[in-house]
Amino acid sequence: VALVAGGLGWWKAVQPPHRGSVLRYEVPVPGSTTLPVGRGNTVAISSDGRFIAFAAQTPAGNTRIFLRAADELQPREVPGTERAIFPFFSPNGDWIGFWTGGQLMRAPVSGGAPVVVGDAAAGVAAWTPSGWIVSSNATALIRAPATGGTFVPFTSMDSAQGETGQWNPVALPDGKSVLYSSFTMGGAATARIGVASLEDGSTTILDLQGTFPLGILDGFLIYVNAAGTIMAARYDHGSRRVTGEAIALVDQAATDAASSGAYAQMSLDGSLVYVSGVSRRQLVIRSPDGRIRTLGDPGPLSWPRVSRDGAQVAVSVGSLSQRDVWLFDIESGSSSRFTTTGEINDRPEWAPDGRSLLFRSNREPPNAIWIQRLDGRPATKLVSAAPAHVDEGVMSPDGKFVLYQRDSTGNGEVWFRGLQGDTTLVHMDEGGNGDYGARFSPDGRWIVYTSGASGVAQVYVRAFPELTRRVQVSVNGGTTPVWAPDGKRIYYANGSELWVATIASTQPFTIASRSVVLDRGYTFNNVHADYDVMADGSIVALRSPGQDQQLVVVRNLGAELRDRLRSTSR
Repeated sequence: VALVAGGLGWWKAVQPPHRGSVLRYEVPVPGSTTLPVGRGNTVAISSDGRFIAFAAQTPAGNTRIFLRAADELQPREVPGTERAIFPFFSPNGDWIGFWTGGQLMRAPVSGGAPVVVGDAAAGVAAWTPSGWIVSSNATALIRAPATGGTFVPFTSMDSAQGETGQWNPVALPDGKSVLYSSFTMGGAATARIGVASLEDGSTTILDLQGTFPLGILDGFLIYVNAAGTIMAARYDHGSRRVTGEAIALVDQAATDAASSGAYAQMSLDGSLVYVSGVSRRQLVIRSPDGRIRTLGDPGPLSWPRVSRDGAQVAVSVGSLSQRDVWLFDIESGSSSRFTTTGEINDRPEWAPDGRSLLFRSNREPPNAIWIQRLDGRPATKLVSAAPAHVDEGVMSPDGKFVLYQRDSTGNGEVWFRGLQGDTTLVHMDEGGNGDYGARFSPDGRWIVYTSGASGVAQVYVRAFPELTRRVQVSVNGGTTPVWAPDGKRIYYANGSELWVATIASTQPFTIASRSVVLDRGYTFNNVHADYDVMADGSIVALRSPGQDQQLVVVRNLGAELRDRLRSTSR
């Protein structure tokens, strides 16, 4: 009872969010420990922002939970947390919970031995003001009294919405509901944010594409999407409805390679703690024999694309508020800015003639695909689908078709149309499972793409333009495929690994073998291809130094939100 009452009393005393400026700082991890990215969410912040907690890993591979108060310079280890992960706080900040050895446990922040709450699978957990600890059994949300007991499901999957899993609960201050991640067969690319009632177990899947909820701040629902961007959307909790378009707040938060869940948590006063993602990456060319050559300096780089003659690499450079396409000369290593108009210009793709680049731009919202010649002539809009966003586009090798991905509901859709003659729009419908990352084969006879039709994100090919029988390329999951220039292999990402599938025949289309190409030190985005392949088999990719991954605290996220609202209203 004391645990419940303490939580409710604290909630009533919460002060409104601060109205000052945003404060950002990094929190160093102790000694030789590192942040154990790859084991699920490892950070937490108390509801009033007084404490942060994080799991740190020793060189031997063991994890421990560390606690740092706002007025302390050094974190301290929480006793009894060997091999613990998934930290979370009680509503009043007096207790810290965590998972270890098949059990959820809690320990006093002031010090003392931990006590068992109950048996549970590893996963994100939340402590509600009404005295429940909520977690997930993968298919549904489960709960047990914070004082200890058996975890039991209190929700069920919404089969009508194609829901296949409920994860990552976040307690809301009313003590009656939680946010959660709603996954479908499409995996991270089609995940939505949901709301569940603690009173009757009812759930509502919101029209909001995201993989990890963080909470509600100033009437906005804050969450993380699959690309690692922290987003905000105006939200009416009474009606459980999103009432405005989402805007971006913070980019390049680290996400789990398999689930796209974030390493982040937000307090009720608008303080945020998160693990920074790959804000500085090195562009490299890895030859078939393993030799590595760097291009330029490390920076905020994404989505490299090699020109057909192998002389240049087009790369997205920049962060949340400003992103542009740059060109890197492979021989000299020099670089030059290509786009200069608008705030966001990214995801470049080479036109077949090698004299133009396609790219995504928001210069005339919503997002559309633009094309611009290398000789400096102004860009022109190639594909738009307002009010839907168009987020990636490629041309066929003969230049007669454009293949693109549009998004109007949170589920990606692959479309194509002719650029001359018959320009009828054709939807490559896969049944609403989330389709993206589509690319033409070098001979233009096939389309490779990612879809969630099998239950998880997998890579498929279909004949073009007939769109006949679908053939699965990946086996245990795969995203963001890229053809080898000779058309004999298909590369794809699977978590933190890059795989290659060797094609045995196209009559019928069959795969001879699959193997891992890259598996250490490289980062792969699971939404849009973050690598490319050259004619000699070299791979152009991005490496992220381990020391660039930092634990970041943002105080007064509400001020950042207000700044973004002002900039989008101009």
